[in-house]
Amino acid sequence: MLRNTTQLILINILALAAYAPNAMANDPFAELEEAASSFENGSAQWQQQRAADSFREMERSENKQQPRRQAPPPVQQKATAPVSTPKIRQASTPAPPQKTVSSPGPILTGGQTIRTRDFIFELAGCNKVDSEVSCNLFITSNKNDKVLHLYNKTRLFDDVGNEYKPSLIKIANSTNRKRLKKQLVADVKTKATLVFRDVATDATKATKLDIKAHGSNEYFNVTYRNFALASD
Repeated sequence: MLRNTTQLILINILALAAYAPNAMANDPFAELEEAASSFENGSAQWQQQRAADSFREMERSENKQQPRRQAPPPVQQKATAPVSTPKIRQASTPAPPQKTVSSPGPILTGGQTIRTRDFIFELAGCNKVDSEVSCNLFITSNKNDKVLHLYNKTRLFDDVGNEYKPSLIKIANSTNRKRLKKQLVADVKTKATLVFRDVATDATKATKLDIKAHGSNEYFNVTYRNFALASD
């Protein structure tokens, strides 16, 4: 197509040259070539421009036909509440019951019983009047009739550290200051009394009563601890 257009242009130039004798006199073919070259250059530029415009037009039409893509809205992240871990209640271990250790208290009315050498000694109690203490006992021979000896080597200790020996020993209706011998009938409770004098007025308890005795052919001790010196 370009060649046909060029031939038409050359024919037109030749026709014009026929009417212009001055131009033909100079160099008609050189002018024709120059005109054709400039025309071809201009025609090529024009065609390039036209093609560029066509491409732009096509892009515009395509852009118009294609819907605009809207950017998706930003995804909003939901705030999650902090998950609270439930507290595990530990079962409380009950404290073990505390054992109360009490010191041996005083015995007001005796109650201490000692069995030894086929004898039973029961402490009924010790009474304090002013500075004199009387300790009463019941003695029983649980096998046959036996002879019992009580000695004044017996000792009483009070709660202020004093020591006393008996000033009088009684078994039933017999009395002696140093040594008392008495026959006991089997299974019969016989009352005995030990009297201590000049006992401290501030003494309220006996920490020890150690009785020296003899029976069944041997010496032995009968010992009581921690009992009250009851006041009448």
